[in-house]
Amino acid sequence: MRPSCIRSFARSDRSERWTSKSEVLDAGSLTPSKARGPQSFVALNRFVKCYAHSKVNGMVLRVGQKAPAFDVVSSDGRRLKLGDFLGNKNVVLYFYPRDFTSVCTKEACGFRDIHEDLAALDTEIIGVSADSKESHQKFAEKYKVSFDLVADENRELAKAYGATSFLHDRLGVTTRITYVIDKKGEIAGVFTGEFSANKHTDGVRDLVRRLAAAD
Repeated sequence: MRPSCIRSFARSDRSERWTSKSEVLDAGSLTPSKARGPQSFVALNRFVKCYAHSKVNGMVLRVGQKAPAFDVVSSDGRRLKLGDFLGNKNVVLYFYPRDFTSVCTKEACGFRDIHEDLAALDTEIIGVSADSKESHQKFAEKYKVSFDLVADENRELAKAYGATSFLHDRLGVTTRITYVIDKKGEIAGVFTGEFSANKHTDGVRDLVRRLAAAD
């Protein structure tokens, strides 16, 4: 059974047609057009916020858990295995809905800006979305993204890390969630929040500094 928010939205806004999936993916870029009234915009925004947090209980990994192993290839062809980082580096594994959307772009640029500082603290950044390798390459080139991006087109890695929800599954994208995996391969931090890039980047920076101080 669908949660009450989508049932309510379907009843209240049944007549509305939304121009693109990207409107749902980034609430920061949602703007009611001339054809839509403010009530429709409020209804959509309420719908998005409800589903942004409608994860299945127990899917999101928790601090102290062992991180699921992964063996993936970045958009630039680099093989990335969690096992290769163990004992040497922390890993920031962050999932985001889609290249080029507003919050996702702000988040990527935020991680880009602290990438050098985190690298000096033995920390690798890996961004993951369901976009194609070609999309990642264009995104990285346009915004000078200096870390690895992974095309998780089947969302297998996202499922392993609980980066899914009903709405995002329907749209074929991942949720926005960031994990910090320590050198022991354990989850050291989890940051959620669909609409705040700073919550992820600032939280990661502060946590990595604490992990470095504890080494």
